[in-house]
Amino acid sequence: MIDIGDKVLYRDGVYRVIKIVDLAPYVVAKLQIRGLVRRVPLEQLTKLEVV
Repeated sequence: MIDIGDKVLYRDGVYRVIKIVDLAPYVVAKLQIRGLVRRVPLEQLTKLEVV
């Protein structure tokens, strides 16, 4: 499960989730990418685990 503050892999970079938004029927994460806030479906993200 992806939560606020998690680091996620999206396309070619690692970003921090700043908000989770429920836009039925999708759940999206707001990511700050190159100074812009983008909404990305959770299905397109991979959570990075801290080891």
